[in-house]
Amino acid sequence: MAATVLGVGIVTALTALDTMLTGANVATKQAWATCAVRAEAGVLEAAQWQDNIQAYPQVNGVNLSSIPSGDPGHLQIIVVTATDSGRALASTTVLKAAALSSSAPPTNSTSPAAWCTYVTRAAP
Repeated sequence: MAATVLGVGIVTALTALDTMLTGANVATKQAWATCAVRAEAGVLEAAQWQDNIQAYPQVNGVNLSSIPSGDPGHLQIIVVTATDSGRALASTTVLKAAALSSSAPPTNSTSPAAWCTYVTRAAP
């Protein structure tokens, strides 16, 4: 009887440990993806107009795609998606108008990858 109770306790503890470690891994990936998407959206908003969306700077693991806007050359609808092993973790849409784009990106901007690395390392 005591061996059964001990066995159930050990199995329960191992299951809880596995759940905790898996959850922490998923939460870390989700935090990185959210940070990367926000950083990439900020870079896109600050960057000068490019006719080809692939010419914009990109964080590693972040994909850019476009949706036809009906006003090519003046408006871009850019979908920013952070992926891990081909699975989308976070996504946002950026509207970029040629008339509102600056002539050059800000000179004091920090690399989005550096911010995400900092946030991921700072997470418990």
